[in-house]
Amino acid sequence: TFYRHAKTQPMLLLSLALFAGYMVWAALSSLVSGRFNSSAFAYQSISNVKPLFLICFGFFAWDRMSSHRTLWKIVDYFVWVLLAFIAFEWLFPGAYFSVFGAMSGASIDPNGVFPSRAVGPFEHPSFLASVSGCFAMLTASRAICQPEFRVKYSLLTVVYLACLLCSVQRQELAGAVGAIFAMVFLAKNIKWSAWHMFAVICSLILVPSMLLLFGADIYREAGTWGLGTVGEITHPRAQQYSAAFSIANGNFPFGSGLGTFGGAGAEKFD
Repeated sequence: TFYRHAKTQPMLLLSLALFAGYMVWAALSSLVSGRFNSSAFAYQSISNVKPLFLICFGFFAWDRMSSHRTLWKIVDYFVWVLLAFIAFEWLFPGAYFSVFGAMSGASIDPNGVFPSRAVGPFEHPSFLASVSGCFAMLTASRAICQPEFRVKYSLLTVVYLACLLCSVQRQELAGAVGAIFAMVFLAKNIKWSAWHMFAVICSLILVPSMLLLFGADIYREAGTWGLGTVGEITHPRAQQYSAAFSIANGNFPFGSGLGTFGGAGAEKFD
């Protein structure tokens, strides 16, 4: 099903070709780097193609009407589960964490806006953010593509984005909002005079609001990346980013190979 769809989409075919080229180059780099570890190579290769398998499985399931109906029933009603868990967590935090035992207990909202980073029915706020963001994009796409459901799924989109906001996960929030705005601007069945202007107005309100709410946190984290300061880079991702360039320069032009840096294979076997 996915291949049939891909054959009709030149950009998707190009993306698949580039991904295949990357995997071939990565395999070649593993062979010539002198650091080949068969277990790490196999594990990282499987990890790299896992998103493609998930997309294929999604197309396989979507092609069946029963799966289609099941998905939208989950999307329609799971929002109430998220809201109930978030309310329980914030109103009765002691009882919530004693019953559900989240990964690290309550995580304080650094901005002081919410009682904590909401966890919901998951182990970590990032899981709540990922699910809420995914479902927000699904409901937004249906609101855009099917006018007869526009009011219902626009409201659901807002509620899922609210759940995402409660998790205080900035990357997921920025990604979901950016994707939804992109869908609105790219949609062919929406007139500029209505939804496009609405998206522009929302963005003009949202960006300053985000800077107002998260400005101090953004500046503080920028300092850990070495931006705007002369101090040491302390953010783990920034350290990985810097180390990645050092390794790439030391193993030019092929790199160090799969399973040698920054991935699941390296973590387990290297």
